Amino acid sequence: MQNRDVRFEHDKQGHWSYFVDFSQTPRYEPFTVVTAVTGIGSAHLNVPKSPATGDPVQLKTERQAISFGMNRVLPGNFDLQFHFRNEEKDGARIFGRGSRFEFTPEPINYSTRQFGSTLNYNGKQLQLSGGYYGTLFFNRNIALYTSGGTNTFSPIALPPDNQSHQAFLSGGYSFNPATRGTFKRLIPAQRRQITSSNAISGSWRRE
Repeated sequence: MQNRDVRFEHDKQGHWSYFVDFSQTPRYEPFTVVTAVTGIGSAHLNVPKSPATGDPVQLKTERQAISFGMNRVLPGNFDLQFHFRNEEKDGARIFGRGSRFEFTPEPINYSTRQFGSTLNYNGKQLQLSGGYYGTLFFNRNIALYTSGGTNTFSPIALPPDNQSHQAFLSGGYSFNPATRGTFKRLIPAQRRQITSSNAISGSWRRE
């Protein structure tokens, strides 16, 4: 499978513009794994307890992303910008457990969303820009469960859901052609994470 990129843009100069973008990006491991482990790609693996003849497996991940953005010119020297991106990543990648490496491929089933908006003011002397930026990450597999094998490490925690939110305000003022003042204010990011230990114990909840 090859990379794919499609983008559509439309604008009315001096009034508005928007775009829609789609991309598909596969990533293949540079070698083929021969393994008797079954359930690859899921959160439940069956690992042989003793060496066994395996089958060739090509591990890969595939990333699909769609983005949307717009810009709108408003009265009074204002303009508004907005953007949104949703990315899905699926597949499996090399992973192992124990001091004596035991092959336990990590299942990948992620969703990442990024979004934000900015309001700008462009006056003759004063310029201001304020906005918001947020990210959401979801992992549909909270842990990797294994049966069999010579290692007892199960379940194995996987990356937890998390989110982040950030607001900002910046600007500048021209007192005269030779003197200009600027400022920038970041509101501390709000971050929330569901810890893997809580997720595995079953006591977690998504807020």
